[in-house]
Amino acid sequence: MIKHLPLQNLWPLPLCLALAMGVAGCNKSPDTQARGMESAKMEVDSSDMKFFTDSAQDGMLEVKMAQMALQQAAKPEVRELAQKLLDEHQSGNKELLALATQKNVSLPPALDSHAQSVVDDLKDEAGADFDKKYCEQLVDGHKDMVDLLDKTAKDSADTDVRAYAQRMLPAMQQHLAMAQGMSKAQ
Repeated sequence: MIKHLPLQNLWPLPLCLALAMGVAGCNKSPDTQARGMESAKMEVDSSDMKFFTDSAQDGMLEVKMAQMALQQAAKPEVRELAQKLLDEHQSGNKELLALATQKNVSLPPALDSHAQSVVDDLKDEAGADFDKKYCEQLVDGHKDMVDLLDKTAKDSADTDVRAYAQRMLPAMQQHLAMAQGMSKAQ
């Protein structure tokens, strides 16, 4: 004979089922949990990865060169430009870091060999010679950065990366114009 239980006696059943499901969900292996987290990460394509790396290298190089210019430049207008670039590139670097963090992208922690060789070349200069080389480096670097930002602003598949490039492009174009004007004055 089957005994029928009144409904009020079945209340523990849903609770037990919920607990059992919760325990089963927590019992995932670390490997399964990692796969789940990876799928939540945003994918960044190779061209955007290159953008992050190149932008970080350029930003670190600009900051380092500006710090050197504040110490080694002969002309006050070169030091003024260096201070402006230092402030704006430090701000841009922080923005880039925040975006990279959001996209789970690791930025390079130090200058690469090319950027370090630029710094090393400037270390040995002083006065008017430093001013001339510094301004030439600013023009070359900002031309490259304007090109990279322009391409990324148009072509990036990631809307956040594209928006960052669009925001930074006018400032880099202004930096390039200032550097070109300062270079002509040397």
